[in-house]
Amino acid sequence: MDRRWAWMVPLGLLALLSSCGGGATQPVATAPVYALRRDAVVGHCLVGADGVYRPVECVFDHNLEITGTFDYPAAMAYPEGLPMGFFRDCDAGFAEYVGVPPDRQTGTPGHLRSVPIIPSEDAWAFGDTRVVCTARADRPWSGSVRGLGGLEPPPASGVPAPDDADCLC
Repeated sequence: MDRRWAWMVPLGLLALLSSCGGGATQPVATAPVYALRRDAVVGHCLVGADGVYRPVECVFDHNLEITGTFDYPAAMAYPEGLPMGFFRDCDAGFAEYVGVPPDRQTGTPGHLRSVPIIPSEDAWAFGDTRVVCTARADRPWSGSVRGLGGLEPPPASGVPAPDDADCLC
């Protein structure tokens, strides 16, 4: 009887070990590689939507470009209501970057607009006071809008950025 157990134990151990990695894999949650308010650098061109963006070379079609960043004092209270000061600061940065101020009156479809990315009130309370200013349009474009001198973005090239493109921005 002792012989039977001698070969059953290694066989059982082998069966147990082989079941560890052979089943269905569990999904792994990963954070986006590019966190807009953390990683933004003036001049970065991005493609994406709904808060999930990735940097691409500006020669590729993209739909967002970083025009400025502001780190407000940690002691500054979070603004109540619509934080118009952030919009004014981003509009000034947009005008300097693009060469013309944004049009907040008509909002012509297809034109570039200035859009601040603002931290939540909770994030602000924990010291995250960075606001990122962006240029966006209703359609993608290729080439940078730095110094463009108008609100009509350049045409899209029709060449989307490769999914695995490394940005050398």
